[in-house]
Amino acid sequence: AHLTGEAWVKFLDTSSGTQEFSMGEGQVLIQGNYEPNPSVNIDQLHQLGQHWIKKHKAMDASSQHRDSDHVENHPAGTEREKVSDGDREGMSL
Repeated sequence: AHLTGEAWVKFLDTSSGTQEFSMGEGQVLIQGNYEPNPSVNIDQLHQLGQHWIKKHKAMDASSQHRDSDHVENHPAGTEREKVSDGDREGMSL
């Protein structure tokens, strides 16, 4: 998905559990690239970016843990993803 402007900062807010992208220093990400000298506190924006990365990594790790619930173990140490009958429809093997 391609996000820009307000949709981009809304995604950043949602995925970081904050409103600092849409209401704080992160607002510069909406239009700042179109301004010759955007007004922004670089240190605060940097900290906000670091916060997002930490939150995003934590979300990614928890989603990988949930994904492991959809894997079944098979002999010889191989793993195969569980596929329901509904998922099989339209699949060519």
